[in-house]
Amino acid sequence: MEATVRGRSVTIFDCRPPWQANLTEWSRVPVAQLRFDLVEERWTLYWADRNSRWHLYDDIEPGTVTELLAEIDRDPINIFWG
Repeated sequence: MEATVRGRSVTIFDCRPPWQANLTEWSRVPVAQLRFDLVEERWTLYWADRNSRWHLYDDIEPGTVTELLAEIDRDPINIFWG
């Protein structure tokens, strides 16, 4: 896993080693994104579709980073880790 920060968002990636001998680069697929709302002072969770477009994950209310990371890890509807 890897994470990048850009502005008020943190994007989490699933990173995997090359799966064929002729490949040299790791694959890097966006899995989830946390976005911080300055007014509410809470984080919101988003999921990436197969085209890397972001959609609001509405199975959990906005909350803390810890709460949202726990939801990603738990992945009750298999939307983050398949």
